[in-house]
Amino acid sequence: MSDMTANNALHNTSEDQDNSKTFAQKFYGAAWRWHFYAGLYVIPFLLVLAVTGLIMVYFNSIETRFGEKLYITPQAEMFLPTKQLEAVSKAFPTGDVKQFVPPPALDRTSLFTVKVDGAKMLVSVDPYTAEIVGAVDKDTTWFNFASDIHGSLLLGDVGDRLIEIAAGLTLVLIATGLYLWWPRDGKGLAQVLLPNLAVKGRSLLKELHVSI
Repeated sequence: MSDMTANNALHNTSEDQDNSKTFAQKFYGAAWRWHFYAGLYVIPFLLVLAVTGLIMVYFNSIETRFGEKLYITPQAEMFLPTKQLEAVSKAFPTGDVKQFVPPPALDRTSLFTVKVDGAKMLVSVDPYTAEIVGAVDKDTTWFNFASDIHGSLLLGDVGDRLIEIAAGLTLVLIATGLYLWWPRDGKGLAQVLLPNLAVKGRSLLKELHVSI
């Protein structure tokens, strides 16, 4: 009787282990599929956001978000912004001044954003002479073009919703990626952090993907 009881206990334990293993395998497969499909949707958006983000950083930090940099010859004293505003108002009598950006350096112009007949003009003013030295439609600048793509993919509200979905699925991509990456089957943390460069082909790509 005791032998039968022991056998039943061993049998039940084996079944529990098999069920646990089967569930883990199914969950791993489900996580892999979610990771794969989320990646298919998210990656194109991430590439677009990365490229347009780099363009915005370049024109905001290295160049200027308002278009071409305009340099002037520094003089003894700058006119007050109100005097510069008078020059802008005179040049664009029907315009509505929305923004003033002071010169970022002594040899750079002041910038005014002026709304004229529905268009946003970026007006450069020499702060030492209060003379207008340039004007450009904001919608024609590279920064604005990249910003529109970055924010809505040039699709308005539809593009904005698509990007929001991509942002949500990015969290799924990260969560499932961490689960798939987590060391298992006797592997240590070092084995998943450092790729095995001895393998070749698809195995090497998998090693790099897991580690990087």
